[in-house]
Amino acid sequence: TEPASSGGYLIELDIDIVGQPGCFRTTRATMNFCVAEPDSIAAPGWDAQYRWIGRYVQQLEDALFGANFASAADGYAKYLDVDSVIQYYLVNELAKNIDGDLRRSTFMFKQRSGKLFFGPVWDFDLAFGNVGYANLVGPQGWHVRNAPWYARLFEDPAFRARVVAKWDAMKASGAIEGLLDHLDQRQAQLQIAQQSNFQRWNVWGTQLFVEPYPLPIDYADAVSRLHGWVAARIQWMDAQFALMR
Repeated sequence: TEPASSGGYLIELDIDIVGQPGCFRTTRATMNFCVAEPDSIAAPGWDAQYRWIGRYVQQLEDALFGANFASAADGYAKYLDVDSVIQYYLVNELAKNIDGDLRRSTFMFKQRSGKLFFGPVWDFDLAFGNVGYANLVGPQGWHVRNAPWYARLFEDPAFRARVVAKWDAMKASGAIEGLLDHLDQRQAQLQIAQQSNFQRWNVWGTQLFVEPYPLPIDYADAVSRLHGWVAARIQWMDAQFALMR
């Protein structure tokens, strides 16, 4: 019973595991939520907790798509920790993470008597242009913003303003452009390790999964492409956010 049943839950969104024990879907966005913790959620005696978290997420979605969705008292903010939603969005949109659009490899958690938080972030193997799908390989274009929940959130002018304000604050702190410095530092730190790695597994010029063509020819080429992609992505997003101010 409440408040004990109100948390804590760790939830993973994964459209590929529909119908498994401990999973449930929402009625509007048809997103697939699976309770990762407690992992006993599908065991006998946990029906009340399973129903509680499923009902909470559905109430959240109903409020998000309701007529008063922007209301602080009755809309999505009643159920969602909006700051975490914005932070999750910016991290995954900047990376143009294919798994960041609330379909898979997305985690949320809910503490007891608290709201639903987005995070921790996870799974960036198909991100930063490292995917050969035509609409995702380039540094231009929205991706995460097209997810049903985010598409609805961006209909709220107050939410859009908070996203832009967070981006501006991150830029002012040096966190955004600092990614480029971080890449340079990591390139140097991994110089010896990468030599050993590619002596053992000489995969340059080999497509291992869905990497975009043309494939990098060596470590320096791969890092250079990543550096250029991130710089172009920052520039594109900054220009788009400028139009929202």
